[in-house]
Amino acid sequence: MNTTVTIDKWTADQIEKYSVKCGISKKEFLAKTFEYFNRNSINPVEDESPKSELEKLRSRVDFLISFQKKHEQILLEVLSQQHSMIRERATKAGIEILSNGLNLRFNDLEELISEL
Repeated sequence: MNTTVTIDKWTADQIEKYSVKCGISKKEFLAKTFEYFNRNSINPVEDESPKSELEKLRSRVDFLISFQKKHEQILLEVLSQQHSMIRERATKAGIEILSNGLNLRFNDLEELISEL
């Protein structure tokens, strides 16, 4: 069943413009528009623009990333301090630490384990 709706000139021009841009008839354009609103639960009168919603989401993601970076930094500081303490204890226990920091030579492994 087809019906007629009275709309102002500006609205008619907008429907024409967007239907041509999409390559479909005005009837199809309106049908697709309402399908889109229903499928995405959008109320064009009450809902904010998708752009502002995306900006809110982007802001939340930026906050979470900054939160994660801060906690990674704190964790790295703690690990660095622990590394320094272990290195200091190892030096006191008579362990020779090579320049690359990966290879360790133990004078007395059993003694080192008991001291740590």
